[in-house]
Amino acid sequence: MSKYKFDKNKKPLPDDAEISKYKDFGKLIHNYQRATKPLYHKPLYKQPKVFIFLVMIVLLALLIAHLAEEEEHEKPVPVEQKP
Repeated sequence: MSKYKFDKNKKPLPDDAEISKYKDFGKLIHNYQRATKPLYHKPLYKQPKVFIFLVMIVLLALLIAHLAEEEEHEKPVPVEQKP
């Protein structure tokens, strides 16, 4: 004979209202698809619009750096006057 006793009726079964609350299969499928699909489909540089935007940002940064460099070279050197 076994020394262990199991009480199978310890927890009551849920009623029909509680069971129907968890029968939202649309929500189940949505959560499953959200959990299994990747965060993004393509890398940013492979999407044409995003790639053009990134190229424009890089060109704008280069233009600003070039203009700042030219402005630095064009500053007149002050000439000291001897009294």
